[in-house]
Amino acid sequence: MNVEEYFGMVINVIISITLLVLIMIFFYIIYGEKEKMVSSKKRYALEISSFLWKLMIYMMCRFSIL
Repeated sequence: MNVEEYFGMVINVIISITLLVLIMIFFYIIYGEKEKMVSSKKRYALEISSFLWKLMIYMMCRFSIL
């Protein structure tokens, strides 16, 4: 693996993690601060954020960042 491939992979991982964090911030803004909401919407948002966390951890382990 040469230098260009390595830094290309690092940039792709950083962009992916940034995208996941922005999506999670969006869900927090939409669903996290409302106290009076339907529980099914809250459950759906928590499932999505849980999936995104698991995906981010998988990507970090896959690309040996941890």
